[in-house]
Amino acid sequence: MSRQRVVVDARYVRKRPSGTRTYVEALVHRFPKLAPSEDFHLWVHPEAPNPLVEAPNVTQEDVRAPANGPATLLYPHRLGDVRESDVFHATFNIVGFTLPCPIVTTIHDLSWWERPDLNEPNPFLRPFEYAFYNIGIRSALKRSNRILTVSKASAAKILELDPSVRDRLHVTHCSCGAEFVPPIDRGATRERAARLIGSEADYYLIVGWNPLGKGHDVALKAFAAGAPSEHHLVLVRRSAPPRDFIRTLAALGVEDRVHWVERAREDELIMLMQSALALLQPSRYEGFGIPVLEAMAVGCPVIASDIPALVEVMGGAGIHARVDDTDDLARAIAKVGVEPALRQELREHGLERRKAFSWDRTAAATLEAFREAAAEGPRHQASKAPAARA
Repeated sequence: MSRQRVVVDARYVRKRPSGTRTYVEALVHRFPKLAPSEDFHLWVHPEAPNPLVEAPNVTQEDVRAPANGPATLLYPHRLGDVRESDVFHATFNIVGFTLPCPIVTTIHDLSWWERPDLNEPNPFLRPFEYAFYNIGIRSALKRSNRILTVSKASAAKILELDPSVRDRLHVTHCSCGAEFVPPIDRGATRERAARLIGSEADYYLIVGWNPLGKGHDVALKAFAAGAPSEHHLVLVRRSAPPRDFIRTLAALGVEDRVHWVERAREDELIMLMQSALALLQPSRYEGFGIPVLEAMAVGCPVIASDIPALVEVMGGAGIHARVDDTDDLARAIAKVGVEPALRQELREHGLERRKAFSWDRTAAATLEAFREAAAEGPRHQASKAPAARA
């Protein structure tokens, strides 16, 4: 029996952090060990490590075309080597029209479909980007032998969009790395965090960049309204905050209590989570919410919005505030900040909840999807791009 050849589009693994990058990186490092009799060929971004994965059954090639660019839709068969491939794994929501082999697609969420305003603030660019994702997601639903998604919440949204995919749709949850664990010495870890931040004050933590979908604007207002005056806020960001962010801090009168850490290393992020009073995740939209799981894994209490994906991931192990409700979030911040017993209870529940998620299980389920897709053969012949639907 010949060896199965799987092409994995790993272009999201680059310098810029993202949940999709974490997902792809976790899987491609597990596939070779879990399936040593199968071959994996990775399409990688030029910024990715070379090699991204060191294993005898893995090869890779640079693909310079942007992941979310027109070439990915119009002529993906020209971007990299898909010859004699048994399966193509499209890892970031969209599928092109000219792939000649069976396809497994991971659709992380439908935010571009449901709430394009949260992804693109420019109203002139938004219709064009919406059309791109509209076409790409529709193509994925039509052409994919198997559709994977990262939460039951996302699966429900996909079925609302296209009920016909029910038999091809499978939930394969995200997880977090084994390095996300509670501190060995909480006091020493707290001292190191204080040096990194430049303050010994107790603090709440926000992780990630600041699109409207993450609700950081709500978090700032709720912190100003609800946090005790001796508590601070730390933001881990990719870059320095924009001017409107600074103006908001000044208007709220909390600029001297807010700190940011740019481009934190993973060990620094873990240290900041381990030492925080709580992680704030008041998202307006999520497919999963990996930072929430990472926080629970290190023993950090979590205060999050009540959107379906975060309720699913947290499983009762944190505190929820109504989405977009500044007052409700402020009350939750105040309560967690002044009740040590509550924080300890949340730590214990979070550590237990983390056990429900495993990258190894997700990788194994994904490999099974590859085998099922390969056995079926392509669903559709390669074709030209369809017109966008309104």
